[in-house]
Amino acid sequence: MFDHINREYIRSHQFKSDGLFVERERTSSRISPDTVLPESPEKKQIQLRKRLNSLIHEKLGGRSAKIEAACGVSYELVRKYMSGDRKVTRDTLAKLCVGMALSAEEAQQLFQLQGHSLEPDINRLDAILVDVLKCGEDIHVFYEECEEFGLPIFR
Repeated sequence: MFDHINREYIRSHQFKSDGLFVERERTSSRISPDTVLPESPEKKQIQLRKRLNSLIHEKLGGRSAKIEAACGVSYELVRKYMSGDRKVTRDTLAKLCVGMALSAEEAQQLFQLQGHSLEPDINRLDAILVDVLKCGEDIHVFYEECEEFGLPIFR
């Protein structure tokens, strides 16, 4: 899927964005009889929360200390995401994917539910995430790569 993404690619490639924030495409509001409407963002957020909750319990046992150590995200923040009090940010979703040791394909599914596919050829964060997931690295290596490539990922 993302076979060409590696550290050398990240070093030499010119990215359009750092990937922390993704601009929304402007779309036409015209609806024709053949228009298939996408799922609502609210429905996708619910699906994302359900999938994340399932993965957190499957991969990390749902334990607060394990979530914080593996993902670098406070349990309190994860709880707010799961209850729907806050929307999951791109950088936090990336941290959760790394901490749960997901495959790039699994991460892609979560990012699609969040509203934007992974675009490692356009977004630096996405490329770093894909590389870290493919190499089976942990959250500390993810932080190191983000720092190396100039991304302000907060610990």
